[in-house]
Amino acid sequence: MKKTLIILLATMVINCGGATSDEVTIITLGSLGNEMKYDTTEFTVKAGSKVKLTMKNNASL
Repeated sequence: MKKTLIILLATMVINCGGATSDEVTIITLGSLGNEMKYDTTEFTVKAGSKVKLTMKNNASL
């Protein structure tokens, strides 16, 4: 019984993993004229965070 309780407790701790955040990081990338480049060359987000990435094509091609 004691062993089962310890395993159950350990499983709960591992699966909970702390508080979760519903906060979403929004990143929008736009193209540079008719070049095949975007206006942002690099971005960083925190590991495990939710990200909404929007890529907007401003080119006339």
